[in-house]
Amino acid sequence: MSPTPPPVPTCSPRSNAVASPSTCWSTPRGVGTIGPVADASVDDEIAQVRVNVEAVIDLTTRAVQQMVRRGRGAILNVGSTTGFQPFPGQAGYAATKAFVRSYTDGLRGELAGTGVTVAAVHPGPVRTEFLQVAGMDERAFAKGFPEVLVDAVA
Repeated sequence: MSPTPPPVPTCSPRSNAVASPSTCWSTPRGVGTIGPVADASVDDEIAQVRVNVEAVIDLTTRAVQQMVRRGRGAILNVGSTTGFQPFPGQAGYAATKAFVRSYTDGLRGELAGTGVTVAAVHPGPVRTEFLQVAGMDERAFAKGFPEVLVDAVA
């Protein structure tokens, strides 16, 4: 299940300007499972690793290789605040987002002096289809984050 990158990525979802892969690239925000690992579907746990880790490696590597050859570009990887601490009930998801943080930090060091920059954004809870896809009731989830669940920026 290796996703194919779109032919022309956009640098900003609010922008009408389209950037070539040599200019700007943003990885997908990812998917996740919710609930104890003991009750989880193995296929669902593996699928989140494929999207949140494998796809980040695949898409970032392809973009970086083009950007370094051209001597310019920017990568923005999408992590999560869950990547900074253990998160019972979302252990696998938090681990994949910790990967995004570590991978991005390491890649930033590798790319120093190439003209290519890399950064990660780590949003907290954002109102998107994420909870619905994960099978979680938004109201039940929001009780843990009553003041910070916001509408998606994009």
